[in-house]
Amino acid sequence: MTPDSTAQDRSASLKRRRRLFLRSGQLLMIVGVLIAVAHWLGHLDPATVTHPPVWVELLINYPVAAVVVIIGANLSSHKPK
Repeated sequence: MTPDSTAQDRSASLKRRRRLFLRSGQLLMIVGVLIAVAHWLGHLDPATVTHPPVWVELLINYPVAAVVVIIGANLSSHKPK
């Protein structure tokens, strides 16, 4: 192996890892948004009478969605070394 080919292999490996982090983070952000939208749509449905209490929504469900989006954003911006 020449030093040039090992540099190319390392560069290709870094690109693959960067793409993996980016796509994984994007997937987590989509999941977080879907969690929030599902809870919001659940409140718009007048047919269901059994909504969870408001404090559960505000303290658990929406913050979980926000944390998942933040983790996804952090993961997608990760630069492998």
